[in-house]
Amino acid sequence: MSRGATRRSWVKLWVTGWLHGSIRWQLDAAERSTWADLICMAGECNQDGRICDNDGRALPIKYIANTLNIPIDLLGGTIAKCKAEGRIEDRNDSIIVIANWKAYQSEYLRQKPYRGEKKKLSNKTFKKCPQCHYLVEISNLTERMEICPRCMKKGKEVKLETKDAKSGSR
Repeated sequence: MSRGATRRSWVKLWVTGWLHGSIRWQLDAAERSTWADLICMAGECNQDGRICDNDGRALPIKYIANTLNIPIDLLGGTIAKCKAEGRIEDRNDSIIVIANWKAYQSEYLRQKPYRGEKKKLSNKTFKKCPQCHYLVEISNLTERMEICPRCMKKGKEVKLETKDAKSGSR
């Protein structure tokens, strides 16, 4: 992600992996908590898994420990263990980089095209049956439709009402 993109409000945490995976025996409770905090901090930094400032420079360890409200030695120990286990990339620039960052991401980008389609749908106008709540999208074929086809099959003549999908008004 580039600078200026929106910050992540959440990251994925796989339940089975978290409860039964190797992290359970490789890290103690305080270190697991610190690991989860580091993932959240990387999400907030919005630099593709790097914990750094907006200019891509490493954040001081003391600053990170203070932000996470943990002792520096706990943070240092967790980082060392996570580097040894391949959870944090071992780099020379002192930036903490979460390995396999995409695994901790939501499916926001994958689902983005579908959200666009949903917005397009919300701009359409419908006719709605006040009795059975059947919706008919208004098109060239249906603009003259006045009676609910579902109710008509049951022998009732219920008049459709025009409804704007965006506002819900008639």
